Amino acid sequence: MVSPGAVEITQSDGCSLLHLKTWHPERTLPSSWPFLGTECRWLKFAPDEGLLISNAVAPSDMQMHLVRETRGSGIVALDVSQALAALRLKGSAVRELLRKGCGLDLHPSHFREGACTRTRFAQLPIIIDCPGAAKFDLYVSRSHLSYLLSWLSDAVVEFDGRSE
Repeated sequence: MVSPGAVEITQSDGCSLLHLKTWHPERTLPSSWPFLGTECRWLKFAPDEGLLISNAVAPSDMQMHLVRETRGSGIVALDVSQALAALRLKGSAVRELLRKGCGLDLHPSHFREGACTRTRFAQLPIIIDCPGAAKFDLYVSRSHLSYLLSWLSDAVVEFDGRSE
C-alpha cells in the first residue's frame, strides 16, 4: 500500500479473526491453543480476552475446534473477521513511526517480539502485535481503516528518505 523508505505498510486481506472472552471471574483464558496447531496465532491482551488469528484456517473451522475443546468452560468465540482490518508495518523505522501515534514504550527491551496489547493509536482503539523484531500488526475497526491509512501515510513522510 505505502512503501516509503524505512517503513512498509500493507493490508492483510482474508485473515480469520476470532475474539475470545470469558465472563467467569475465576477463569482466565489459556496462554496457547495447542489443538489449533501452528497455523493460528493467539494474542492474549487481557486475562479474560484475546484474539485468535489465522491466514490458513477459516473462522468457522477455528470456532468448531474451540467449541469442541472448550465446551462448558464459559469461553465465547466471536468471528470478527469482517469487523477488523489487519495492517502489517515493517522496517527499520517502524517503532519510531508507531511512537508518533501512541504513548506506549515501544523500545525493544520493553515491547519485545511476541508482545501485544490494546491501546489508543492516532485517537483510535486498536490492537498492536509485534510478531517480529521490526514488524508490527495493527488490528483496527474496518470503519476506521481509511482514517488510519491516511494518518500513517502522513506520518511516514518523515521516514521517506531512510534506507532499510
